Amino acid sequence: MIPVRILEGVGGADFSWAPGQIVEMSEEDAAKWADGYRGELVNAEPPAPEKAADRSRGGGRGEQAETADDAPARQRPRPSRATKNTKEAT
Repeated sequence: MIPVRILEGVGGADFSWAPGQIVEMSEEDAAKWADGYRGELVNAEPPAPEKAADRSRGGGRGEQAETADDAPARQRPRPSRATKNTKEAT
């Protein structure tokens, strides 16, 4: 018997399977049901645990800060219109 994880709910005259349910079936039936749409074969070994940082930030450490060597050249900021050409009355 081969374990198959059901991906889409299926029901018949004498069975009812919910998504996520693992069902044991013959090799012939497993080949039919495990098509990637209705079901998938269950691996014998469990997947490696995921680190929380991989899930939350996509890989652990964030991007490194720029250094003066690899930072792009920055333009001088433009003065705002409020301060441009303003003189105090004397």
